[in-house]
Amino acid sequence: MDLEKIATSAIVSSISKTDTLSGFINDGDKEPCWDGNIYIHENSRHSKKNIKRIPTQVKGKAVKTKSVKDKIKYRVKYDDLKAYMMDGGTLFFVVYIEKETGEALQIYYADLLPIRIMKILEQTQDSYSIDFFSFPSDNKEKIEVVLNAYNDAQRQKSFAGKRLPTIDELNRKGIMESLSFHVTHVGKEISPNTIPQVMEGKSITLYANIKGNPIGIPVEQHQNITQVTTCQKFDKKIFVNGIEYYNHYLVLHSAFDTKLIIGNCLTMTTPVV
Repeated sequence: MDLEKIATSAIVSSISKTDTLSGFINDGDKEPCWDGNIYIHENSRHSKKNIKRIPTQVKGKAVKTKSVKDKIKYRVKYDDLKAYMMDGGTLFFVVYIEKETGEALQIYYADLLPIRIMKILEQTQDSYSIDFFSFPSDNKEKIEVVLNAYNDAQRQKSFAGKRLPTIDELNRKGIMESLSFHVTHVGKEISPNTIPQVMEGKSITLYANIKGNPIGIPVEQHQNITQVTTCQKFDKKIFVNGIEYYNHYLVLHSAFDTKLIIGNCLTMTTPVV
């Protein structure tokens, strides 16, 4: 059974179902670290204008069906991680393949970007056990994963291999103005109540914006963000039988429900449909 060919075919097939992504990935490629690239097109016509790309690595692993989970661990060699870091990052895919039938069961991915790799390499080892998460089945979410990885890779490439300051260090020096992060969303316009759903399960990099420097410095990366909540305050008076009891109320949005909070004792929850 040729696991690499099956794995590569599964990745290309999944990517090809989207409107703006295409994959050119070699099976059995002899290049040391990379198997190919995923290309990001401006539109469904896949024109060559303003085309973007992010390198990829693909591995296949024979397993039993019961081994399929939402999250797995997979070992990656030190030399490969260092090469990915200096190249600006890569999307690394692992495909679980049923060991008897050869069926591709699940695709997993890790966005191995410079700042994440630098954190991993703080302890020198021959290889590292890295978290991989299920690659989405929704085509818009696939595009978001690839676009987010590409955008952050471009912002982090110039910092690869360099010693980066921590948030505490920047605060002590009094030069940090703010922290920011960027998340790409495909589809309907984002509103405060949909932000938690858009961010659920995403990876984000925090960038420190410092005085006199227009380029944000990557300081932290967080994987598989969950339990994001946004809060809106409405300065509107609440009356009961003509008597004013409150002059505002709060609306809290999560990926799973919306809470209307009035005062300290009344909370009404509705699930997100």
